[in-house]
Amino acid sequence: MMPYLDLEHSPMILEKNHGYLSTPIELLCLVLMRLGSMAEMHLIRLLFVRKGVSQLSKMSNDTAAYLVNRFESLLFYSRRLFQPDRLELYNKCVLNKVGKLNVTFRQRGREIFQDVVGFIDGSIVIVRRPHTLAAQREYYNGNKKKHCVNFHAVVMPDGLAISLSCILPGTYHDSKVYRQSGLEEIMDNHFQRDVGHWRLLGDKGYAGPDTNYIESPAKVTKRQTTRERRNKKFDAQVIAKIRITNEWFFHHLHSNFPYMKTGRLQINSQNVPHIIFCSVFFSNIKTCLHPPQGSKYF
Repeated sequence: MMPYLDLEHSPMILEKNHGYLSTPIELLCLVLMRLGSMAEMHLIRLLFVRKGVSQLSKMSNDTAAYLVNRFESLLFYSRRLFQPDRLELYNKCVLNKVGKLNVTFRQRGREIFQDVVGFIDGSIVIVRRPHTLAAQREYYNGNKKKHCVNFHAVVMPDGLAISLSCILPGTYHDSKVYRQSGLEEIMDNHFQRDVGHWRLLGDKGYAGPDTNYIESPAKVTKRQTTRERRNKKFDAQVIAKIRITNEWFFHHLHSNFPYMKTGRLQINSQNVPHIIFCSVFFSNIKTCLHPPQGSKYF
């Protein structure tokens, strides 16, 4: 992985005033070990000859912060992956998969996915209960019955996450996270076509008048006729056939980096966005080296 990151001659070697000296490869292995295991830091300390747990935590947090500062442009907004020819290729991959569906879904699928180039969805990272009552209310997710943070990612058919949205407390709804992420402004500049514009495929949480670039299944209500409800349920089945690749991405993300689901992250003492960024960043690197199930699906 080191040749891809080009860290041998980087300022990743920390100064003496921090009380330790390390090589870039050692710091990178420490971050990967922490993200890729559910072990406590006192157990990880056995693999690294260091004095204490606090020293290893300092090394891990500083390394994660360095990776975010250096590579955030590749994940929060990757200009190269938003190029028109690249988006055209993604749309062809989606339509090619729609053409392989059952005859029952094929015709309706071409109508739904004619402008779709990728998928958007969110996930949660469980955190420890904050100390203050105000923070507890802010981070408590009533749906999951846990304290957590929300983050959203745009995933393309090749399995790469090309845009990681802002990371907000667990009480925020999907549509609110999308509005505050700034993704709408990015798509205003890059999703325009000669006729119409490209779209992302999301779930029902993104349905609304202010999501111009997201295609989502309409909600079924009691006021609709039986025929309308039947058609909307059929559309949801068609969308599920293609959107399953997005679920695979988050499943592999949490499986490869189980530290995010241990529930030991602390809002006050740890920079949770850095940990999420590094997990998605290393997941993209693994996708480039070893194509996942989602990319092979298309």
